[in-house]
Amino acid sequence: RYSNVKVVGTRHCFNRIADTFKAESGAKGLNVHVCLQHLMQNWVDQRVIPGEEKKGPQPIVTFGAGHTYSQLINVVDREGYAIENLPSLPHINVVGSMLTITHGSGHNHQILAALIVEFDMVMADGTLKTFKKGETPFFDHYLLHYGGIGIVTQMSIRIVPRFNVNKQIFQDLQWDSLRKDFSTIINKQNFLSFFSKFTERKMTTVWVGRSYQPGSQPPAEVESYHGAPKIKEERTHPVGPEQDSSVCVTVGNGPWKEKIYHFLPDRPPSSGGQEIQTEYFIKVS
Repeated sequence: RYSNVKVVGTRHCFNRIADTFKAESGAKGLNVHVCLQHLMQNWVDQRVIPGEEKKGPQPIVTFGAGHTYSQLINVVDREGYAIENLPSLPHINVVGSMLTITHGSGHNHQILAALIVEFDMVMADGTLKTFKKGETPFFDHYLLHYGGIGIVTQMSIRIVPRFNVNKQIFQDLQWDSLRKDFSTIINKQNFLSFFSKFTERKMTTVWVGRSYQPGSQPPAEVESYHGAPKIKEERTHPVGPEQDSSVCVTVGNGPWKEKIYHFLPDRPPSSGGQEIQTEYFIKVS
């Protein structure tokens, strides 16, 4: 018996929820971490989702709980498909990002967990249970559980045909301009991120991504964005010029798997964990 069992993925966590602690005096057993990194099975198929029969067979990727986005995007792309949206950094565990419901949201995209159509979970008593969209009662209620009711070992999500993205980055978008043109800014692109240090009334950088089909003309680039000038460098760090921009993706045109996120898969992400992350959900009228 173990007194403290925790499951870990890529350890991308801003608190100590995944840590084990010394057992209390008199407690039996040991602390243990369960690592899922070797669950690397994956395949792509077509299937009809119950309740969505009119759509016919839909492309689905199934993958083990050890996959990061860096690994899964290559699996999907090799088969001619794409994931419609991605987190800002691809180093994180896919299943973990889904269960915390913190990635992929936007005006034109639902959160990434909305892509889930099936998952397998080992329950507290050791039994393996499969949850299927359209078949399992209250399926959506099981998505946001932070691992509290079991350990997800495998997951299936919807995918879409490959597409390309034009990425541009603009600097110093004034808050007054953002408030004035907010509806237009939010609605007119496929991917959008704002970064601010909150030391001045402006967005330090604005990352704008617009999708287009392979073989078609890319969206025309612009020199300014609601008064914010386009950066002249090939890449920039979202936090600011004092950070190493070589860890970030480049601007311009390219395949989906190279342009949606902000940080390169093979470089240390973010700012070394020295930032505070807070997410707000706001109503847009």
